[in-house]
Amino acid sequence: MDSFNEKSTAKKMKVLRVLDPKAAQNLMIALGSIKMTAEELSRHLLTVNEEMLNDSVLQQLARYMPEQAKLQQLEEYRKDIEDLHEAEQFSLTVRIYFTFNT
Repeated sequence: MDSFNEKSTAKKMKVLRVLDPKAAQNLMIALGSIKMTAEELSRHLLTVNEEMLNDSVLQQLARYMPEQAKLQQLEEYRKDIEDLHEAEQFSLTVRIYFTFNT
């Protein structure tokens, strides 16, 4: 049980490196409203699963994805992606699909 507590504490302690808290919160709210985990959504984006990705989902994500400059800053942390906040991990993972959102 101690390892579970250590993992949950470690997850809570991840500090935002690039995104501001409000942007990260908005992205996390958007991800929550889509009713998929960030991991599932990333997988659907990477495989271009049109059954799971309707226009509404894509528009919502595009609205809350970080600006291109922030996405470029996140690239500096790619090798340490596991240390990033969940919002930053997701943004970095799906960055290629939202480069038009400048």
